[in-house]
Amino acid sequence: MKTIIRLSFLLLYFSFANDIKPKNITVIPFEGWKYPKYSRQNSVNGREILTDKIIVRLIKTNRFNVINRENLDEVLKEQKLQFSGIVDMNTAVEIGNLIGVDKMIKGSFTGNSVEYVKEKYNKKGKKTSDAYYTANISASIKMLEVETAMYTEAVEARGSGIGNNYETAQNNALDELSDNIIKGFEKFFKIKGYLTEINKSNVIIDRGKNVGIKNGMYFEVFELNENSKNNKTGLIGSDVKKIGTMRINYVDEKYAKGRVFSGQNNIRIGNLIRESKHAFYTEAKILEKTKNKVVINAGRDLGLSKGSTFNVVETNEIKDYSTGEIYASETKNIGKIFLTEIGPNFAKGKIIKGQNKVKNGMIIKETKSLQPHFGVSLSGGPIELVSKVNYTVGTFEISNRFTGSHEVEVDYSANESIDRGFHLNISSYIRKTEYNYFGGLGLDLFNIDAKLGGWAFEGSLNKQLSLLPEIFYISPGIGFGYGQLKQSLPNDIVNVITNRYSDRLHSNSLYFSLNLNTSIYLGKINIFGGFSYRTMSFSDWYYSVKIGNKEESKESIKIPIDLVPFSKISIPAVLKIGIRYEF
Repeated sequence: MKTIIRLSFLLLYFSFANDIKPKNITVIPFEGWKYPKYSRQNSVNGREILTDKIIVRLIKTNRFNVINRENLDEVLKEQKLQFSGIVDMNTAVEIGNLIGVDKMIKGSFTGNSVEYVKEKYNKKGKKTSDAYYTANISASIKMLEVETAMYTEAVEARGSGIGNNYETAQNNALDELSDNIIKGFEKFFKIKGYLTEINKSNVIIDRGKNVGIKNGMYFEVFELNENSKNNKTGLIGSDVKKIGTMRINYVDEKYAKGRVFSGQNNIRIGNLIRESKHAFYTEAKILEKTKNKVVINAGRDLGLSKGSTFNVVETNEIKDYSTGEIYASETKNIGKIFLTEIGPNFAKGKIIKGQNKVKNGMIIKETKSLQPHFGVSLSGGPIELVSKVNYTVGTFEISNRFTGSHEVEVDYSANESIDRGFHLNISSYIRKTEYNYFGGLGLDLFNIDAKLGGWAFEGSLNKQLSLLPEIFYISPGIGFGYGQLKQSLPNDIVNVITNRYSDRLHSNSLYFSLNLNTSIYLGKINIFGGFSYRTMSFSDWYYSVKIGNKEESKESIKIPIDLVPFSKISIPAVLKIGIRYEF
C-alpha cells in the first residue's frame, strides 16, 4: 500500500514540479536617478549600485534562479538593445522572453537626497559632534510576470544612511533600501514543496537549503486537488483546504525534516506545503498526568520554551445517537498548563487551572503567555499592643529655640496600660499563578483609643500552597513596612509648646513582619484570614514646630520621655479577616 502511495506521489510531483520550482528572475536597472547636491562629477550612478545590491540579496535567498547583470547585458548587446531612459512594459516583456526569465523586478526612484550636517560646539567652544552626511532614498517597485505581461506585485520602499562622506552615506542608504525591497516582496516569495515521508508527527519535505529552507521555519499543509495541478502562478486557490501546520527542525541540502503540530490525522504523503511568515500556536497532546504535573508530546523541536502556556481543550460531538451521524463538534477550554521543563521532543509542565478536569490524551493548544492577576482587598481585625506606661506627676519646663520656653503640668497617676486596638487594611496586589507567588502593598489604619492612632505602609511577598486545588490555599510570607503612631498629651500641651502648629506627638518605626494567610477562592472573589507577627515598636516621641515663613517648613523636636503617657508601644501581633477581588 505504501508503495502505491509513493508512486502516486511521484506522479503528482512531476506533474506539479513546474508550479513550485525556483523561478528565473532578473532586475531591470531602476529609472529616475537624480544626482543630489554634494555629489561629485564622477559619482557612480545609484541605479547601477541598487541593481547589483538587489541581485546579491535575491541570490542569498536561494529562492530564485537569478540572471545576473553580466548575462543580461550580454543578451541585450546581442539583440542590439540597451537600457536607456524609460523601459515600458512591452520592452521589458520582450527582454524577459529573450533572456528566459519568469519574473522581472522593475522600479523607479521616487526621491534621493543627501544633506550635510555641520559639526556642533557647546557654549565653551568645545566640539560635541563631528560633521556628517545623511542620505535618504525611496523607490516604487513592481514585479512583472513575463508570461502574462502583467504586474503581479508592488511595494514602496525607502532607505536612509549616515556617513562621514557623501559616498558612504549614499551607499548605506542604498543598502537599507535594497533590504527593504526584498522584505517588501518576501510575502510573495513563499517557498512551496511537498511532503515525501510521514512517520506519525514527523515528516520529510522535498525542499532544503538549496531553496532557502532554514531551521525553525513554519509551513502550512494543504490538500492536493485538481486546481493545484493547473495553478501555474504558484498561488493556492480558496478551494484548496488547509489541513495542518508544521515546523522545520532539521535542514539538509535538498530536503528537510519537521514536526506537524496541528492536523496530524489529516496529512498524507504528497500534500502541498507553503511557507508561512508567521509563527503558529502549537497543538500537542498530554501523554501523562500525575496530580498537577503533565508531560506533553512537543518540545524544542516545535519551538517551545520554558514558560510556554497551553489551554487544555475538551471536544464534544453533536450527533444523532440513533444513526451515529456526527453533525458538528464544539470545543471549550477546561484548563491551563504552564511549561516548566523542555526536552528535545517533549516537555513537562504544571496544571494551573482545571486540575480535576484535565486527563491523559487531551489536546492542548498554545496560547498567549500568562498575565498576572491584579487584585484589591479590604480587611480588618484586632491588634495586640504592649505598652510601657508613665505615672509622672508634676510641673515641667519645655523649651526649644523656635517657640521658646513653656511650663506644663502633668498628672499620669491614673494611667492604665493598653493591650488591644483595631486596624483597617486596604491593599492592592499582583498574583502570578504559574509560580504561586503574590506580592502586595497595603495601608493599615490603627485605631487604639482616643489618645492613640496611626498608620503603616507595608510591602509583602507570599507563597501560595494549595491544600485543595484552586480553592483553598495557605500562604506564608514576609513583609517590610514603615509606620507612624500619634499620641495626645493632656491639657492641650502640644498645642501650647508648638504655638498651635501641631496637637499630637508622633513616633516612627521601620519594621519586619512574618505573615500566614489562608484563602478560599470563589471565582474572582477571595475570602481570606491571616495572622502577622511584626517588629513594629514606637519609643522616641517628637513634636513638630514651624520654621520660617513657609507653611511646609517644620522641624521635629524630641520630647522628654517622662512627659509621654505611653513612652513605648509595640504592636507585635495583627489579626485580619477580609475579602479580595481579582480583575
